[in-house]
Amino acid sequence: MQTMLLVKANTQSEVTNATTGLIEVTGESSVGIIGKKIKKITNLGTGTKGIEVKAIKSAGILGNIGSTVINSARILLEANVTNSVEGLVGVSVDNTQLEQMILMEQ
Repeated sequence: MQTMLLVKANTQSEVTNATTGLIEVTGESSVGIIGKKIKKITNLGTGTKGIEVKAIKSAGILGNIGSTVINSARILLEANVTNSVEGLVGVSVDNTQLEQMILMEQ
């Protein structure tokens, strides 16, 4: 089953994956936590918790310029990548305008 959460956040918003949270990114070209106008993104998972990126062309956390991204947890990149176009990213911050926000995919 696939669950997607669409969020439209204002500039004062914060997103946190708590210490017991596990986000599994299983869809190609997906992101575990993505921020558009999100002031603070935090990934706090402990032990085997955090973010698991299991699909090509995907990322654990994608922030935007002006966001604070804090990662003190595991980001596991385990998709089978066969070339540089299929690459995986743990954390990335850029200045692009994002139209959709997918926070969790299971």
